[in-house]
Amino acid sequence: MHLNTIIKLIKIILVLLILANSCTEKYFPNIDSTAGILVVDGRITNNQTQFEVNLFRSVEINSHDSLLFETGAQIITHCDDGTSVLLSEISPGKYINSNPSFKGEVNKSYWIEITTKNGSVFESNPEVMHSPISISKIYGEIDKIIIDKDESKNAVKFYFDIENPLNDTNFLLWEYQASWEWHTIVNIPKSENPAYTCYPKERSNKVFIYDASNLEVKSVSHLDLTSIAEDEVKLNYEYYLQIQAYTISKECYKFWSNIDKMSQSNGSLFDVIPSNVEGNIQCCNGNEPVLGYFQVSSHTKNANSFTSDNFNIEFAPEPIDCRTYIIDSKLYNPQKHHIIEIKSYPQSADYYVKSTHCYDCSLKYSRTKPSFWID
Repeated sequence: MHLNTIIKLIKIILVLLILANSCTEKYFPNIDSTAGILVVDGRITNNQTQFEVNLFRSVEINSHDSLLFETGAQIITHCDDGTSVLLSEISPGKYINSNPSFKGEVNKSYWIEITTKNGSVFESNPEVMHSPISISKIYGEIDKIIIDKDESKNAVKFYFDIENPLNDTNFLLWEYQASWEWHTIVNIPKSENPAYTCYPKERSNKVFIYDASNLEVKSVSHLDLTSIAEDEVKLNYEYYLQIQAYTISKECYKFWSNIDKMSQSNGSLFDVIPSNVEGNIQCCNGNEPVLGYFQVSSHTKNANSFTSDNFNIEFAPEPIDCRTYIIDSKLYNPQKHHIIEIKSYPQSADYYVKSTHCYDCSLKYSRTKPSFWID
């Protein structure tokens, strides 16, 4: 799961204050503060020789900070075949395996052991790496997006289909990243090195999981990805969509399912809070709470490109964020605003403006395609 999603969802858990256990028995402490709880975000797969584990310390819920890096820890990844590897800290809180001979293999079990600089020892439960799936198709379909009971928009909704050749994988997790070719509405230099074609990017910010345990044949169609409405410009030129899909354990599925339920909660006192939101990591030499999950997964990826020619929809010629808006003359900033019209009054003036990046996209977006598009 992408780091920003981890941070967002971990903060949801912190608000509820219900996650903690130890190696020997479950322990639910009275937490007077949400600061200082260890947060673990890690994953090992069958095709990543340089997998990583990220460690943080939580901050107070009402803090404006996100998470604090946990530095100086020792992390060892173990395999049930007796091999292990020590991870190296390459930047604050980021630990990687730099030994290419240690790589995840299907049908083997893996777990991590963490010793923090204050002497606390944490360990994840061993999990088996299940066989990989294949992504057979990525496609878009014309549909409607409901805005409210009286309004809807035409849109393209994107899906993908998967197959499991060995028919033995029950639980899936996936995420996507996308980028698109973005053209300025008019070419006007607003910087020393202007660009008129750029490549914005985005990635999934929600939990995508699927339970295929009830299926005799582990082939699934119409798995959700994202959508593009008719008032957007992402499909006007080329839109590139890449999927990363992972097989996960039943316990990992439950973890993300419970977090997903909490993230969709309205926060009411009458909401049903899942009783089991622990990860697979415990403190082994005390009762220190810990958040997060060490995921053991086989992995596959696939991608496809799309344009408006693939769909019978009239998409907007101009981006939403390039529409004209009105500001008071006192708020005008030539680095942010391009003047379309000025309406003067006895004591003031209204400036009709567009954002400067609409004329020189280098002010907001990258002028080069992201690395995942080039892969």
